Amino acid sequence: MIVGGIARAPGREAAALAVDGRIAAAVARPAGPAGESPGTLDACLAAAGRSAGDLTHVVIVDGDAAGTGPTSDDGPPGGAAAGPARHRVSRLAAHWRLARASGAVAAVVADGTAAMLVDDGGARIVEAPAAAVLLALAGELASILGLTPAGRPSGDALGDLEQLAGTHAGAAAPLSGLVDDADPATADRGAFDSAVAAARDAAGAPLDDASSPLVRAARVRAGLAEAFLAAVAAVFGALASRATTPPALAGRAFASPDFAARVRAAAGRPLAVAPWPSADGAAVGAALAIGPSVEGALSHGAAVGPPATEQDAKAVLENCRLDYLYEPRWPRLLDRVSQLLERGKLVAWFQGAEEFGHPLSGSRSILCDPSGRYARDNVNVFLRGCAPSTPIPLVLARGALDCVDRGALSPWGLVRTRVHEDYRDRLRAGLDARGDAHVHALPDEADGPLAELLDLHLRRTGVPGLVNLPLDGAGPGVTTASTPRDAIRATFGSSVDALVLHRFLVMKDYWQMRVDAPPAR
Repeated sequence: MIVGGIARAPGREAAALAVDGRIAAAVARPAGPAGESPGTLDACLAAAGRSAGDLTHVVIVDGDAAGTGPTSDDGPPGGAAAGPARHRVSRLAAHWRLARASGAVAAVVADGTAAMLVDDGGARIVEAPAAAVLLALAGELASILGLTPAGRPSGDALGDLEQLAGTHAGAAAPLSGLVDDADPATADRGAFDSAVAAARDAAGAPLDDASSPLVRAARVRAGLAEAFLAAVAAVFGALASRATTPPALAGRAFASPDFAARVRAAAGRPLAVAPWPSADGAAVGAALAIGPSVEGALSHGAAVGPPATEQDAKAVLENCRLDYLYEPRWPRLLDRVSQLLERGKLVAWFQGAEEFGHPLSGSRSILCDPSGRYARDNVNVFLRGCAPSTPIPLVLARGALDCVDRGALSPWGLVRTRVHEDYRDRLRAGLDARGDAHVHALPDEADGPLAELLDLHLRRTGVPGLVNLPLDGAGPGVTTASTPRDAIRATFGSSVDALVLHRFLVMKDYWQMRVDAPPAR
C-alpha cells in the first residue's frame, strides 16, 4: 500500500508518502503565485523512487473540523477511470494519526479553532468548547497587541504571545474570569472584551504600539498576554489530565515550546509533543490515515526529502565561479568546521536529503557555537533580524543530555527545558532570563553528519550543543534551501560566514580556506 498525503495552508503545501505504513518521503514547498500546487507529491515520489502509478491512495487534509478518519471517497483524481482512490480527512484527524504513529495512545489535539481529546479507549473524542473559543481569541489578541495581522493562525499567534509575555517577567495580569475555575469547559467572551478594555485604559498608549517608550504600556501588554496564555494552558492542562494515559500534544497550537511547557505544568504530568505540530505535519498524518498503525512508521531523522549529490554541488559551485576547498577526509572537514564554530563563525550546513519541518537531523541548517559572547547578537540581530530576546533553538550532542532536565526532552522536536547551572556559560546564546532553553536532543541511536560534528565539537571544546536554525532559501517564494544553488543564495544573501556543501567548503573570506589544514582526529 502506497499512500500520498497532502496538506495545504495559505501560501504553502506539504506532502508525504507512506509505503506499507512507513513514511518514505516528505516535502514542503511554497505555493505558486496563483496558488497552484508546487508539486510536493511528485517530489516525494521522486525521492522514494516511485511513480504516480504506484499510488494506491491519495489523502487530502480538509480544514479544521473534528473527525477521526476518512470522511469521503472521491474516486480517482481527475475523474480518470483508474487510479488511486482519494480520501479526505480533517486536520485534527491527521494530527491524531501523527501522534499515534509516534507511539502515543492518547492525544490532546488542537489546530486552528478546533480542539479535542482523543483517547485510545475506542478512539473516543472529547470536544473542548472552551479551548476552541480561546484558540479563536488568540489570533484576535495578537492582532490587538500589534504582534500579527488579523487572521493569523491561532497556533502561530500563541507563539507570538509567548515572546511578548517573556519580555516583562512578573508583569501584572489584568485578566480574570475568562475561564470559570469551577467549570473549565466554558470560556467567557465578555470577560475577554472587558480585560482588553481595562488594559487599554491602564496602558496610557495604544496597545498595538510596540514602540511606545512607556514602561507601563509594555508591562500591561506583556501582562495581558501572560494572563491569556495562562488561561489557555489551564484548559488544555485540564484536558490532558483527564486522559487515562499520558497523552501527546498534537497540532499547530503546540508548535511553541513555551506554550507546550505551560500545558505540561498545568497538567501536572509528563506530556510528549507529537512530531511536526505545525501545519506541515498534517500531511504526514494524512499519509498514515489509511491502513493500520505500523511500529516504526516514523524515523527520528526528518531528512526524508529529495537528496542532492556531491556532483550536483560541484556543478553549481563551478557554474557560480566560486572558490572552494574540497576536503576528501571527513574527519579533517569536521575538524575545520569545529574550529570555525569555535571562532564564532556562522556556518551553513548542507548534507544529504532535504529536511522536513524544523532541522532536527541537521541536513539543512545554520550552525553556531552558543558559548560565544556575541553569539546571540550574531544570530538574532544580524542573521534573523529579530529582537535579541527571541528564543534560539539548540541541538545537543548525544553524550551531553545531562546538561538539561532530561525528563522534558523529546526525540521529535524542540522543548523548553532548564539548563543546569554548570553548563549555562557554554550554552549562553540559547538561554532566557530564567535559565531555560529551547532544546532538541538527538536520540542515542541517531547517526549522521550533524551527530558526528556535535560529538567532535564536544570533545574539542566542551560545548555540549550548537545553535541549529533552518537554512532558509533566498529569493522570491523560496523558504527552504532545497538545492545547492539555494544554499549558495542563502549564504551570500545573509550574514553567514561559511558554507559546508557535502565535502566542499566555501567561505566569504576565501583566503581563510588556504590555511594549513588541521590534523585528522
